[in-house]
Amino acid sequence: ASWYVAGNGRGDRNLVIDGFVASGEVREAHYMAWMGHLPALATPRLDRALVICFGTGQTADAVRQHRPGRLDIVDVSPAVLRGAPLFPKNHGVLQDPAVQQTVMDGRAFLRRDAGAPLDLVTLEPMAPNFAGTNNLYSREFYELVRARLSPTGVAAQWVPFHLITPDHLVGIVAAFIEVFPESRLWVDPVDGTGILL
Repeated sequence: ASWYVAGNGRGDRNLVIDGFVASGEVREAHYMAWMGHLPALATPRLDRALVICFGTGQTADAVRQHRPGRLDIVDVSPAVLRGAPLFPKNHGVLQDPAVQQTVMDGRAFLRRDAGAPLDLVTLEPMAPNFAGTNNLYSREFYELVRARLSPTGVAAQWVPFHLITPDHLVGIVAAFIEVFPESRLWVDPVDGTGILL
């Protein structure tokens, strides 16, 4: 995938992947911090956390603010991780000694990792209609996440209402609830995207 950072004339920066504005430091990215804060606040302990899909790093930084003993960050693109210093709103999260970064598919990481159970897993991949991302919105993937969670662990999944059809929305929510029956759908009051928790 090709990527670059673009400004929007207001001082905001966007991460553009294959011509699509994938992430950014804009008002509409308000939900990104909540992708980290909501699951961190919902779990009684936070020894180990995992962020799948780094983007601009705002979610990872939000998780880090809750001081997990270890924070794993997994992204398929080494270029995205190298670009982290270009986005000041992540506050240098990758420089924190508690942070471990891995270039790998999130599913592969969950299958291969033999470390301690995870107390938090949060992910905001590209919308499921982008090549290679639909597997991260599937029942099988959520089962893999559940198998790696601690007994009190929490999973959070971004739901891009503005990028998917109503049928896809229903399918994503149904798959998540099938695996995590005690789920809630939180709608960000600023940008209107969803977070399944």
